[in-house]
Amino acid sequence: MPRFSLNEVLTVVIWILLVGCSADDSSSLQADEDVESEQSELFEDGDAVPDVSQNGSFAFSQSREVLEVENGSETLALEFLLLLPEGDGPFPLVVFTHGFSLSPEMYTTYGERLASWGLVAILPQMPGSLTEPETHRELADHLAALIDWATDPATEKLAGKLKEQSIGLAGHSMGGKISFLLASRDSRIQAVFGVDPVDSAPPIEYDAEDYPSVTPERMADISVPFVALGETTNGGDSSAACAPSAENFEQIYAFAESPAFRIEMLGANHMSFLDDPDCGILCAVCPTGTDDPAMTRALTQKYMTAFFLAVLENRSECFDYLTGDRMEEDIEAGWVDVETKNGFGTGL
Repeated sequence: MPRFSLNEVLTVVIWILLVGCSADDSSSLQADEDVESEQSELFEDGDAVPDVSQNGSFAFSQSREVLEVENGSETLALEFLLLLPEGDGPFPLVVFTHGFSLSPEMYTTYGERLASWGLVAILPQMPGSLTEPETHRELADHLAALIDWATDPATEKLAGKLKEQSIGLAGHSMGGKISFLLASRDSRIQAVFGVDPVDSAPPIEYDAEDYPSVTPERMADISVPFVALGETTNGGDSSAACAPSAENFEQIYAFAESPAFRIEMLGANHMSFLDDPDCGILCAVCPTGTDDPAMTRALTQKYMTAFFLAVLENRSECFDYLTGDRMEEDIEAGWVDVETKNGFGTGL
């Protein structure tokens, strides 16, 4: 029988609710040299643990791009934000996918944090609407098409800038589920960071091939390290739960066969992770928690950045934010509860 979740039940609920350029050339050159020096120093000291709780020293550009993707007999215009660090690179690539009926602009600070630490960030606006949603299989196909575009030598903007075999996926809610789904079938993916991922199907009759379940069915196909971060405020067994317990981050972690790390953001709710957790009627559907959403978002971005630097840039010292003393400080502060399995953080 289909599993109903408010994460995609929102289709029904919301439908009801809605019936400085003056410097001379020499000073500019000196500024560029200073930035390059800072960026070089950032990665030269392999023993130092960088402060990923703040933006890094890489300057970056931000642009809105459009990619045409095939969707059956139609061609869709897939829009996305591209945040590109300055410099020759090569840089790892991370694609961050938004939640159901949300937008990349609601997660801009996530892309900025990644780009400022020397990772190319792509934040897609997935197609679909409340009345005509894209299937999860189609969304995973679109995600793969974005990676095809980014890694294509003919893509002028990124030519020579991407580090080979250094591709990570991240996403919130439905975007987290799609990230794990693609990782189960695409060998190019090297790491996944799920932000309160929800492995659910819509509250309508559907084809299982269009809405494949990730856990437990496809967890054996995910061989890369991942972080499953989430909350239990909006859990429970009710179909009205934004992140039902049977479909949430804890289930993805429970069935992991690859190195995995579980982080519970204590007191957070499903929308605490957005840049604006008071985004209106959509955010109001999920009951609020007891957390400070600004703190929840800051911690999530810190863990995300540390994880991708550790795995995609081989900056193993960054695991200190996940499995070391810096994480212990957050645990003692009462912000998080964590668990690890399958050798996460050792020898990756």
